[in-house]
Amino acid sequence: MMKNKLLLLVAVVISLAVNDRQALAQDVRSQTEVGRYQLVASFDGRIVVLDTATGQCWSRTPGGNWRDEGNPTQTDKTTQKTDTTHKPPQLELPSSTVEMTIIQREERAVPGSDGSVRLRLGDITEGHVFLTAVTADGEILLKRTSVAQGDKVEFVVGKKNYVLEIKQLRNILIGDDFATVTITEADEKSSRDKQPPPGPKTIVPNNQ
Repeated sequence: MMKNKLLLLVAVVISLAVNDRQALAQDVRSQTEVGRYQLVASFDGRIVVLDTATGQCWSRTPGGNWRDEGNPTQTDKTTQKTDTTHKPPQLELPSSTVEMTIIQREERAVPGSDGSVRLRLGDITEGHVFLTAVTADGEILLKRTSVAQGDKVEFVVGKKNYVLEIKQLRNILIGDDFATVTITEADEKSSRDKQPPPGPKTIVPNNQ
């Protein structure tokens, strides 16, 4: 009789130990899964399931169908490709003469260039200022030149020549100094007039 009671007690102890181990294992699994899945209800009635460990998403439509939404945390590599080709500068003046006001130490795009042609201005000092024309990529169109009011300089964009004239340089006590310039397209005659004259002709005497 005593032996039967002892066997029964051992069976109960083993059963309790197995149950405790299973409960412990289940608790460990639940701890590893805590915070991994989240449910989000959208406005159109869909239910979105997010795996916070991998970033994978699934959605359940109102009709009960599940759809794989992919991983929104991974950007499509095709969208990361950027256009590295540089467009050549271009300038089509919106009118025959374009007037610009540029504050000293400022860089501004020339109207009609879509930002591809820019003017840089230095400090206006004693009626002079350094002026530079560059492309959006930093290519020099007009090297750094000291100009004064009334001066004219030329620069080339593509196959066209343009004339820039300094209309006004203003030094003011309060506020920023500024320059007013105009840009026009140079006609072919003025461009030819600026070319150096041809050298003297050599006349070969005729011995006949």
